[in-house]
Amino acid sequence: MSVPAPPQLISSVEPYRTLVVRLFQEGTEGTAIWQRLREQGFGGSRSAVYRFLATLEHAQPEAVVRVEREPGEEAQVDFGAAGRMADPETGELRKSWAFVMTLSWSRHQYVEFVFDQRVATWLALHQRAFEHFGGVPERVVIDYVPRNIIDLLCPTGLCGRFRPPR
Repeated sequence: MSVPAPPQLISSVEPYRTLVVRLFQEGTEGTAIWQRLREQGFGGSRSAVYRFLATLEHAQPEAVVRVEREPGEEAQVDFGAAGRMADPETGELRKSWAFVMTLSWSRHQYVEFVFDQRVATWLALHQRAFEHFGGVPERVVIDYVPRNIIDLLCPTGLCGRFRPPR
């Protein structure tokens, strides 16, 4: 008696392969890719996107360490390139950035895409994230800070060793 072969599993991301590969090659992070796919009607999980990215030829596994914090203690912020997106006002493709705030305890996230890195935008993103969560954590840990924000916060160089080189 022969055992039937298991069904071939095809990723739910496969129909979006061209877009995912392009975004990945442009340096777009996995969460931003997942959000972009959702805008295109993708109903799969973020994990499905990360599993798909891991199958790409040049994908490197990324070490992940879960940060354990108490509720309300900490939020982590990442701000990075999200590839080119259509500007809803003009329809033009423009360079965009993804702002992601993650609550360390619950892992709940707020994600928003923007077309600039101005200080006013940066501050507004934080305000909308805090409104979304219904409060402000004790501490916000920033993973990536644009140069203009660093210059605003550290105009005299008081940030010392934490100030990245120009």
